[in-house]
Amino acid sequence: MLKITTMSKSKHWGTLKFKDVIPKAIGKFNYIYNVGTKFYFHTNHRASNYKVVMIDIHENYDPAKISKSPFISVIPEHPQNVLTSVNIFGGKLIC
Repeated sequence: MLKITTMSKSKHWGTLKFKDVIPKAIGKFNYIYNVGTKFYFHTNHRASNYKVVMIDIHENYDPAKISKSPFISVIPEHPQNVLTSVNIFGGKLIC
């Protein structure tokens, strides 16, 4: 399960409204970075050797359609090698 919220200047954390991105446990999703509404994750969802995907969490994003795989593969799963970590440096993905 993965949720996001827009950070505001509110002093009351209890008033934050969270939006479902991934409503159920379908794999591990490690946040890498985002550019606006495009979020990049290191994941084992449908990839036992891991891959990097992008999810565009725009205003009309519907987490109920998660089974239709809204993920865009940025770095595909390698058939033999495990993608153990991904970082960002200078706007570039480092694997």
